[in-house]
Amino acid sequence: EGFPAKWLTDGTDQCELYIDKNNHLFIKNKFKAEGNEITERTDKNGFINTEDLVEIKEDRVFFKGRSSGAINVGGNKVMPEEVEEIINSYKGIINSVIYPKKSSILGNLVFCNIEINKNNQDFSKSDLLKFLKTKLPLWKIPKSINIVEKIKVNNSGKISR
Repeated sequence: EGFPAKWLTDGTDQCELYIDKNNHLFIKNKFKAEGNEITERTDKNGFINTEDLVEIKEDRVFFKGRSSGAINVGGNKVMPEEVEEIINSYKGIINSVIYPKKSSILGNLVFCNIEINKNNQDFSKSDLLKFLKTKLPLWKIPKSINIVEKIKVNNSGKISR
């Protein structure tokens, strides 16, 4: 997962990389990218903001999600991909999707749809919530978990948000 942190200092054969103060990954490719959207996201040194939020852990850089996908819960940022990864690691869950619901007090609350393995007769929402409480801070735990028939994915296999 991710990529070696040394690429931030050494680069790769194809590009240079850096992370800004907001944890956005910037890339400068040896091949010039063009287009209005690219120009708008390019800094004065020619680096393009990928709009990916990243985190350095030990000697690797990990992708946390798209900056535009963050859910604001009372000033705390929730990255849907992070929560989905933890939920998907729970027994009997095939896939999940995290999404926001407006809250007049907190801005947004975290909600979740899950697709479960139909052969898992032991699945319990309350057990899933107990599991999540050991893995996530309170503001990242879904306030509602809905079991759905199927989580929709696009042609590339990514969740349709």
